[in-house]
Amino acid sequence: SPLGRGAMLIFGLLLIGLGLTGAIVSSTFALTAIKWFALLALAAGAGQLIEAVHQTGWTTRLSHALTGLLFIAGAAAMFMLPASATYWMTMVLAAALIVSGAARLIRLPALAGRGGLRLLTLASGLLSIILGVVIMRWISPPDAEALASIASQREWVAQWGGVLGLFIALELIVQGGLLIADAFSRNMQSDAPATA
Repeated sequence: SPLGRGAMLIFGLLLIGLGLTGAIVSSTFALTAIKWFALLALAAGAGQLIEAVHQTGWTTRLSHALTGLLFIAGAAAMFMLPASATYWMTMVLAAALIVSGAARLIRLPALAGRGGLRLLTLASGLLSIILGVVIMRWISPPDAEALASIASQREWVAQWGGVLGLFIALELIVQGGLLIADAFSRNMQSDAPATA
């Protein structure tokens, strides 16, 4: 890993701290995540529009302008339709949990000889896959009634958005725990006497 043991330990503790904070205020964590993504999309859109102005060819200028407008439209949709944005962000993160869990399972052979870390990686990989599948099957998309007004959308987010926040928080805690375990595992390997 390009990170040193100390950096892995500090980053792992930071991720666990963020995850615990998110777990405590999971609904707020979900809304905050949606707002941050909206702000990032808005900034990306503005950047693309600025880049379009500085281009010389009309096709390049047009592609940057359309990309910028698409980002800005996405940001506006996240602000105006928080229930839909929360639902789709939850589905994307559920898919990411499944992929992340599968990636951990694929990594297992590379962890031969690192018993505790290998077992923790196996458990966290399986847990991520299970959580991703459960989220996808459990969360109901917002219906017409939930989308009828900003108040009803916020109500839907308050009911279901906590799931998004909670699972973001759990993934942060798991990632932090894996980094800490990896840091300690590397420390034990470097302290072990070399065998001839």
